[in-house]
Amino acid sequence: MQKTLSLKSRISKKLYNNMEGFINFFRDNRHIYMQKSEHPFWKSYQTFPPAPYTLRKLARLCHFLNFVPKDNTKPFIIDYEHVLMMSGKSRDYVYMINSVNKIQRQLESKECQAIFVPSQGAIRETSRYVDISNIRNKIHIVRPIYPIQPENQHNHKGPFTILTIGNKFWGKGIPIAIEAFRILRKKYETDIRMQLVSSDVPLNYPLPKGVNLLNVPMMTDRLRSKLFRNGHVMILPNLQDSFVVYLEAMAFGVPIIATRIYDKDELILDGQTGYLIDTPISMYDGAFGIEWKTWDHFQEIVRAKFKQGDFSEMVDEIVTKTELLINDINLIRNMGAAAQKLQREKFSPETRNKQVRKIYNQIIEQL
Repeated sequence: MQKTLSLKSRISKKLYNNMEGFINFFRDNRHIYMQKSEHPFWKSYQTFPPAPYTLRKLARLCHFLNFVPKDNTKPFIIDYEHVLMMSGKSRDYVYMINSVNKIQRQLESKECQAIFVPSQGAIRETSRYVDISNIRNKIHIVRPIYPIQPENQHNHKGPFTILTIGNKFWGKGIPIAIEAFRILRKKYETDIRMQLVSSDVPLNYPLPKGVNLLNVPMMTDRLRSKLFRNGHVMILPNLQDSFVVYLEAMAFGVPIIATRIYDKDELILDGQTGYLIDTPISMYDGAFGIEWKTWDHFQEIVRAKFKQGDFSEMVDEIVTKTELLINDINLIRNMGAAAQKLQREKFSPETRNKQVRKIYNQIIEQL
């Protein structure tokens, strides 16, 4: 019964999207197609669209996400998290590396009108794998977004509350955050607690007292708001890239302690909106596709390094930085306010949409 309802829902949604796309063809003479995605990185193009999007077969310009379809012959914008995602794979790192020549040709093609990347870090990563000398003028930093949230909505009463959110247990550094909390709990006892949102904590994994595990694959808006409004700090010792959960914390004014990987120094201003810490290993360092050849392989290596104690310095630094916040409520409030200011200025729907509309219009005019 549930599968039948789900199928009907998908069919209804597809029909609605097709009808909307057809109507938008007549509403907007630019005739732009936007690839649909449930990925939080790009779902905002549906919830906060910068333009009315039409059907792909009716479009003059296509906006693709991470991958350009093989059958595409139309002018396009490619929007990617990491340039190697254009390979069409995300967990086979050797295949991704071996796709560099194909990716280079796609980016240099006359059909490629623009390249959207989320950060300066993404540009640096692009230049590691492809020659950007001929495509530099196509590259635009278009930052992901999250809706602006009201200020001064926090409830900082009760125990000091740490938030840790991530569904890829080892790659997101969840054990590192847990170990830091274990040390803090011994010192501060019931004055500190952790809200851990993760759906893949291994069975029987030892969690210290004070950890409230929320085993959910995706948070509801109500749960998300409740957690962030009651949290004092978010600890994210990620070893692989992530983005949206940082934006959520920023929007709600929660300081973040996170690893200095990829482009996180553009999300977290060290000492102003949170703290950045170094890590001995991260997914996109020089060993990508060499020392770890697949996503599963990387998880295994992280797990082995954790058991060997290779993250002990990280754990100690997280503890030190967290204690600065535990002992200074004004520091928490100042960092939270600075984080919200940064989010409003650089990561809001209004900022992104104004930029994207301008680029759309320039491309359509040239076409």
